[in-house]
Amino acid sequence: MSLPSIASLLDKRTIDHIADYAKDWAQVNGICVRLNDQAERSDLARIQAFTIAPSYVPYNLYHQAYGLQKDFGLLYHKIPFDRHFMKNTLSRVLETDTFTKRLYEIYDEVFDTMHRTQPHVLTIQRADYMFHLMDDRQNGHTKEVSGDCNDCSPFSSKYVLKQVEVNTMASGAAGIACKVAQLHDKVLKRYCSNAMTSTAFKIKGERNDGESFVLHSHDPQLSMSI
Repeated sequence: MSLPSIASLLDKRTIDHIADYAKDWAQVNGICVRLNDQAERSDLARIQAFTIAPSYVPYNLYHQAYGLQKDFGLLYHKIPFDRHFMKNTLSRVLETDTFTKRLYEIYDEVFDTMHRTQPHVLTIQRADYMFHLMDDRQNGHTKEVSGDCNDCSPFSSKYVLKQVEVNTMASGAAGIACKVAQLHDKVLKRYCSNAMTSTAFKIKGERNDGESFVLHSHDPQLSMSI
């Protein structure tokens, strides 16, 4: 079950218009990848898949993931330096998986020469998380939500952080992610100010804490609302 989307507040005609604008912007600004069947050519490319609006992220879960990253980064950085552990852990996989076997052969070769040729090592990682919705935490047990949920707002305490995987070789999308963030900013300012305001009021009602408020400010010189 996913968090609500800003796009869900827009009608189909508006979404189609945003999609056309977003695809044009993506093509001009480099949200593209090479074609699978002609990966050696840079003059042929296709638009990389992206969302037309950002997803809601619960504040506490974002900071939980952020706080974990340093420890996970250190863990995954140190594991490859334990050659005995790597060999024993992957031994059965290497018998059947040719891709992993080839990677391990490269690892084995690099491990033997690294201390002579490369004193410094840089680790680049990407940790993937999802927000899992639970409805019962009594006595330390959790039960998965089924069907419709009456409390699925981004502020619901029923969301928990789940790590899907950690990538050490699929980090190239970081450059595209920065471009997608720019695209989302363009889309929100151009199309979604009213939808964002409606969503803010909806979330305020769901919190019902008597303390939160919604501030709407419009700057005519910038032609934008905040």
